[in-house]
Amino acid sequence: MSIKQGSVMEGIFAMYCAGYLVDPQNGKDKNAMANFIDDLRIDTTLGQLIDKTKKSVDYNNTFPAKSAPAKNNFKPITIVTGKEAKEMIKDSEKYDALSGILVNAEDYFESVGTEGYIDFSQVELKVRVKEAETGAYYGPNLKKLIDEEKKKGKVADTKYNDIKTKMLYLINNNQTQFFKDLKSAKHKYLKNSENDSVKWTVDADGIAGETSGGSIKQDVTIQIFADGKRILRSELNFSLKSDSVSIHGGGIYNSMPEIFEMFEGIIPASRVTEGKNYLKSITSKRGHEETSKAAINSVWRLVGDGIPKNQNTKLSDHFWGILEKRLFGSSTAYKGKIQVLEMNQTELREVTQKQFKKLKESGILLYPKWLANDNPKQATPGSIKILPIYPGDGDKVQKTVEKDKDKDLFKIRMSYEWTKQDVDGKKVRITPKEPRGMTPKSAPFKIFIELGGKDSVIHDENWEKFVKEGLVKG
Repeated sequence: MSIKQGSVMEGIFAMYCAGYLVDPQNGKDKNAMANFIDDLRIDTTLGQLIDKTKKSVDYNNTFPAKSAPAKNNFKPITIVTGKEAKEMIKDSEKYDALSGILVNAEDYFESVGTEGYIDFSQVELKVRVKEAETGAYYGPNLKKLIDEEKKKGKVADTKYNDIKTKMLYLINNNQTQFFKDLKSAKHKYLKNSENDSVKWTVDADGIAGETSGGSIKQDVTIQIFADGKRILRSELNFSLKSDSVSIHGGGIYNSMPEIFEMFEGIIPASRVTEGKNYLKSITSKRGHEETSKAAINSVWRLVGDGIPKNQNTKLSDHFWGILEKRLFGSSTAYKGKIQVLEMNQTELREVTQKQFKKLKESGILLYPKWLANDNPKQATPGSIKILPIYPGDGDKVQKTVEKDKDKDLFKIRMSYEWTKQDVDGKKVRITPKEPRGMTPKSAPFKIFIELGGKDSVIHDENWEKFVKEGLVKG
């Protein structure tokens, strides 16, 4: 399996959150924060997955235990054991409340006597990502790259450089809702008069969500325990994107009947009948891969070609429901807030629940548009984009149909792969780049739902622009 920058960034994001919570200076020294994250990335270990042939990259520590990365990069830091902490407050009214929470053998950050700060705190960090997708940029492999960079001033590994650029942009950006929520998660409990001991837990398990059937969307969760009690309403959940804008990926056999049923009400009756016959063929020929995939391909093309050329908003509510489910998953799978954060080299894009609710209730209607593929070097026949019709501001700007295909809210895409064909008795994948004198053929592979382009109204940071243009009311 090839390296996935998104999986690498997932661990980095969690380490940044932990670093911000640990750092007394709240991440003001950007170089110190970058060095802290690199120290943790190098210090990861290899774990075992359920499939014994595969491994995970793990980091598990409750700071200030294994305190070297924190001490080396953040100042000032004072650390005491639970036993020492109890001794410090033994004559205080706080003793009864904290003596049952502070564990003698554990370490704590200490701020006793610092005005406006809690007395004792810990930050637990748990990272678990697939080694096959990330291992080249964690552990000893990362150390070699960093050592090479220090020696030569640069490295030739482009993925390393891309990941570093994204990491530094994440560290240097403090205008996002994500950063504001992270800051609040720290300072709301750090600077109050109600709590004397706080533990933050940053949990990044990049493997659990993949086995949840789509109900778990969060890649990183931050939990808060104040004086031993979990504060559910203040928990933060993040669904992270980096090298992909996909919010759902599904198998073709299960997804195709759902897609047909979704669009059945707006495509011509003759195509509906034809599509149902193809669906029967998919079921009956499922064991015959080539025949069943041909039927799936026919249904996809049939649905796409059957989508009305005018702006049909009959499915608008349904599209909003699909988008909400694929963005945030099941509401029973998390507590507190959840948001999508897309980390790129020169920008951070966000979709928060609060802004999504405003968007959904803004009067925007959604309509589907089939975009046929006219590039013979791409295997797919086309994709379905879900575009907005803006309500206007009720004054100078009237209802406006979005015609720019790159301003879609989301798209439904079936990925195709070039199929293997017989060449001298061997099965070889024939592509336009390497046709070998044959005609390339493609077949359906997987269904994806992907977020709209960078200028789409779906991204929080674009909302004010659409308000200023009068396309929606603020």
